[in-house]
Amino acid sequence: MILSARALYDTTKYGSILGVYSDANRATFYAGIQDAEVVNQNSTSTQNELSTAISNIKNAVRAYHNSIVSYAALIVNPDFEYKSAGVLTDGTTFRGIPYGRSSNGALIGNSFGINSDASNYSGGNLCWINSTPMPAKFEIYQVLNNLSEGEYTVKYRQAYFVGQLTNMRLFANSNVQYYGNPSDYDKNLNATEVNTFGEIPVALIPVQYCRK
Repeated sequence: MILSARALYDTTKYGSILGVYSDANRATFYAGIQDAEVVNQNSTSTQNELSTAISNIKNAVRAYHNSIVSYAALIVNPDFEYKSAGVLTDGTTFRGIPYGRSSNGALIGNSFGINSDASNYSGGNLCWINSTPMPAKFEIYQVLNNLSEGEYTVKYRQAYFVGQLTNMRLFANSNVQYYGNPSDYDKNLNATEVNTFGEIPVALIPVQYCRK
């Protein structure tokens, strides 16, 4: 186990780009390897000490694997698990623009926020946005800083009401993903944006309803 842990350490890289490990996490992992080696090489180590060292190095390997640099970690409150900085939600309704997000457009009323009143969502909570009427333009977004140059895939899970396929989209700067076919968007495309289309038949898209 120690040999495989050391091989993992020796064959992985450090840095701040995608797919590598930070200096701090590598230092922590290396210290864990050294601690296990001390116990293993000590002829007076008891069986209990050896068992604990094995358990510790397994946990260190698992933690090291999980510490790989991922740009997803730059997303604040990705699954709406916090209602404010450091304050976890408990599944009850919290009204307002979710922590970590900003918005453009004025909503009417207070039927927007986070809760768990739906199905087939990611994590322990979801965000719902409702207004009657909806503003002509409304965006909810988060600005990500310190991204290295490259190509990124942005994904999220969303539901909408029947007949509102063309009212919603996913965007990253000027790159926009629509859900339907190009022919569905004869009035609301922006020529200055890079538009792509999921071309999903409306009949195949499950619609979920949050009652608020």
